[in-house]
Amino acid sequence: MPEYGDLVTIFEQADRKKRRLPELRRSSRLEEANAEVEDKDLLMT
Repeated sequence: MPEYGDLVTIFEQADRKKRRLPELRRSSRLEEANAEVEDKDLLMT
């Protein structure tokens, strides 16, 4: 499903905007943690 990730995000953001909810954002701390995990996964393959 990773190839659909951007489409899902765009749809969710548009839906939130229509309902006047704040935009979803990732914290920089989580982005850094995810990058570290992805780097480790790449080294294992």
